[in-house]
Amino acid sequence: MGRHLIVVLTLLLFAAAPAPLEPTAAARGCNGGACSACKNCTGCKHCAKQGGTCSVCRPGTASPPRTPGNSFGQRSDGQAERDRQRAEERRQAEEQRKREEAEKRERDRRMKEFIEQRQAEMRAAEKSATEDGVAVLFSPHGGCTAAIVKEINGAAESVDVLAYRLTSKPIAAALSNAHERGVTVTIVVDVDGAQAGYSDARYFDNAGITTLVDTAHKIQHNKVIIVDDATVITGSFNFSEAAEKDNAENLLVIKGKPAIAAAYKADFLEHVEHATPYEFREKR
Repeated sequence: MGRHLIVVLTLLLFAAAPAPLEPTAAARGCNGGACSACKNCTGCKHCAKQGGTCSVCRPGTASPPRTPGNSFGQRSDGQAERDRQRAEERRQAEEQRKREEAEKRERDRRMKEFIEQRQAEMRAAEKSATEDGVAVLFSPHGGCTAAIVKEINGAAESVDVLAYRLTSKPIAAALSNAHERGVTVTIVVDVDGAQAGYSDARYFDNAGITTLVDTAHKIQHNKVIIVDDATVITGSFNFSEAAEKDNAENLLVIKGKPAIAAAYKADFLEHVEHATPYEFREKR
């Protein structure tokens, strides 16, 4: 009986004993109460780092000071700046990639165009021929423009031109250069080449070259160049870039045929006689 009474009293004493006190912040060593265990955090039992670094979770360490931007789920100002820098670097890299792709496409296009032009020149050269002072060439890319420029550059006294239109820059430049070195250059164009605006006729007139307009015919459709009254250049080839690069044309360069050269010269003089000097007029 006595033994049972002792046991009961002992149990009653333990039940009535007060609960042990929660250690103070200083006792925990947690930075003067700055850890989340002292701030009633909800992330875990002791700190918002979910098992982080306060001294309750990891004795002997102190919680980092609470500063704006380093709480759980937030980015610091430094991290945000690094994110912006990385985004800018990605944007610049993408722009550089697009520029390089565009440059490559342009290089490929030019290379393809160059190869196609060389192939066309080779095919045209295979068809060209020279016999007894007469050379025949074909376009596109058959060297017709180069052959004309070569003859004009070799002119010593005169270059006479009958042209429906004359818009080829290499040929126009060769005629201007011949005029500047003292060669007599005379050009007769169709009325279509003398229309308002900066026409081929106005270009040559501004250069000081004798420029005439043939209005006596419905179309002045000749394509003839006579160099020093001896060499005749003629054919279907218009003196234009399109004739060189796009159109199917032919060109004859006739040398050492004085009777033929004289016939072409006489026809040229007839057109000069009924042509009128070019005068620029504003289009209305």
